[in-house]
Amino acid sequence: SVASVANVADESAQHLRLSGKIFEGYNDGYQVAAPVGSFVPNGYGLYDMAGNVWEWCHDWYGDYSSGRSTDPEGHPSGANRVGRGGSWGSVGTSNFRTAYRDWRQPSFPDIWLSFRCAKTP
Repeated sequence: SVASVANVADESAQHLRLSGKIFEGYNDGYQVAAPVGSFVPNGYGLYDMAGNVWEWCHDWYGDYSSGRSTDPEGHPSGANRVGRGGSWGSVGTSNFRTAYRDWRQPSFPDIWLSFRCAKTP
């Protein structure tokens, strides 16, 4: 269930008047972003891949080539970077799929967007 794995637009964020439908009947306890590791990790042991804040990606935003591919590379240049995973202010379940891509202008500050620091064990 969403309740155990993600910080989403829920009852605790209702007073923020987000556009769209919140997750009614669920309260993750955080009005905005939650501390890293507040929810259970996914099957790969990674925390906060869905919800919390959009993940700022290196790829430039654009259409992928047609057909199936694994780990497709983004365009070599562009005006917007890829964001993935949704945020605490996202509404609608499709935004929380890690495969879902949105775009952000690199020069535009955004409280729903951050980056992921990762290290190998």
